Amino acid sequence: MTRDSTLRARLQSALARAGLDLLIIDPRHSLQVPHESPAPPLLVLLDLRTADVEAARLSDAWRDRFGTQLPIIVIAESVQTAAEVRALHAAGVTGYLSASTDEAQLMPALAPWLYPDNFNRRSHARLEIGLPVSYRAGDTVAAALTRNIGSGGMAVRTTQTLPPETPLVLSCRLPGIADELTIEARVCWCEPGVAMGLTFTRVSAADQAAIDACVGTRLALSGH
Repeated sequence: MTRDSTLRARLQSALARAGLDLLIIDPRHSLQVPHESPAPPLLVLLDLRTADVEAARLSDAWRDRFGTQLPIIVIAESVQTAAEVRALHAAGVTGYLSASTDEAQLMPALAPWLYPDNFNRRSHARLEIGLPVSYRAGDTVAAALTRNIGSGGMAVRTTQTLPPETPLVLSCRLPGIADELTIEARVCWCEPGVAMGLTFTRVSAADQAAIDACVGTRLALSGH
């Protein structure tokens, strides 16, 4: 829900490539939740820069219609003070998205809320790191670069993306680890030709320990 035409265009393009629709509602009439919607939305994105309505009322309107589990994401530039952050938290706002997010990063940024069952950011901390990986799915063999990695999965940048639920086998080397890791995974989200998220489905105990140690150590060193 935004009148920011540049942001709308980036969202429209990124979501369309992922096979999702974007419904734009004028913030001036944002309390008029559309009852003609055929299905509950995957998430609601609120741009409070142009909405003359309190976030609590906006959140209540959408959740009264679609349930308390509906993710409510706020444009980060909407928030100016710590008091506003506290008020948004009390209103049940789920997360934030910067209006300046590049189009190529919109799906990776929104994926944890669009696909919570497959990409739960609360379950596993994610280390932002670029590692070369290769993967094989049927007759497809391709290379990619990780965007992040965690105990249960990773996001990768690649032009040779695969549809969600595709099983694959990936290989990579972690920093300081001589042996190559071989991991079975499946695609949990995809932005065709740009990036995809992978959930690990089968990892050896040694490889899992190496991933956990690498992620945990580097996050600790970075102060996270």
